[in-house]
Amino acid sequence: MPARRHLRRWSSQVACPGLSLDDFSELLSYLNASGVPLWVDTSGAALNAAIATQPAGVKPNENELAAWAGADMMSSDARLTAAKRLHESGIANALISAGAEGVLWVNAHGAWQATPPKVTAKNTVCAGDTFVAGMLHGLLNQHAPEQTLRFATALSAEAVRHVGVGTPAADFDSLQQHTRIRRLDDTITEGATL
Repeated sequence: MPARRHLRRWSSQVACPGLSLDDFSELLSYLNASGVPLWVDTSGAALNAAIATQPAGVKPNENELAAWAGADMMSSDARLTAAKRLHESGIANALISAGAEGVLWVNAHGAWQATPPKVTAKNTVCAGDTFVAGMLHGLLNQHAPEQTLRFATALSAEAVRHVGVGTPAADFDSLQQHTRIRRLDDTITEGATL
């Protein structure tokens, strides 16, 4: 079976115009019940609805998550607390992106922070979608968490350097080498899977 059938990703940016919040929730519940891990990248009321359906992964940015968390997400501690709350609410992979400050990832295996390489951002449109695609690539290929997060973060950094999509630049290996990954804890849950 092709890898693309193993995970589903939903972005409100590709939702049908006029889709009500109830219909969106129903759609996510239906997809989630299929047994295929569902990842969601959305904001606002749609983010709250998505969290309630407990998809396998959620990736808001710090601003998108602030209303759900009921707190300002400007500090790394606030983001980590929110990511842990997301995970504890039933989200297997809770990720919070904060632009140049990086990404937090909390799952049953622990918590990591990725700091992207310094790049000149020309266009941030689809940076989050690119990041999620990189995460799914790593997870589907069963890469180690650090390798998965490094690849996804570097891929997103590469994406913001230009307008449009395409093949990663020739210096992509250098971007990965300059992406810092830090383990934030040593929590290991026996038998847990990514």
